[in-house]
Amino acid sequence: MRASAFAVLIASLFAASLGAQAQPAPATATPPPAAARARPAEEPLAIVRALYVADGSSNKRPYSRRLAKLHAAAEKNSRKIESPVSGLDFDVVVSGQDVETGYLKTLKLAETKRADKTAQVKANFKNFKPVEVVYDLVVEDGRWKIDEISSPGKTGYMWSKLLQKGASEK
Repeated sequence: MRASAFAVLIASLFAASLGAQAQPAPATATPPPAAARARPAEEPLAIVRALYVADGSSNKRPYSRRLAKLHAAAEKNSRKIESPVSGLDFDVVVSGQDVETGYLKTLKLAETKRADKTAQVKANFKNFKPVEVVYDLVVEDGRWKIDEISSPGKTGYMWSKLLQKGASEK
């Protein structure tokens, strides 16, 4: 009897000591800085680089809610009128309908602007001619999302404007 009572006492003391060690940190502990808590997992440069090695499906691209809504509206209208509409009649990532063999070997990416919740990445490459595509990114739900795609110059565009037009074409 004594041995089993002693074993129960030792087990109780051991369990109590484990509970004391597992106490939460005191409330005075300093939380991590807000920037460390809210930092998106992937960097803007990695998001854009992934566009050039992906399968090309624009439905899988990490668009902001704003750009995704515009893209969906243009796609819906395209299905309705059974014809490609503005913004969907070319691949915005390569700024064209066709792709020159080996264009990826000429791809150069650079992050040109960065703030807490916004960034800009420029892609330059040769696709039959020199091409520059500019990506504006925003942080949504703790992740970087593409909010605009544009190309400067005389034949330049802002993709959101083309999608808006495409959503209302007849």
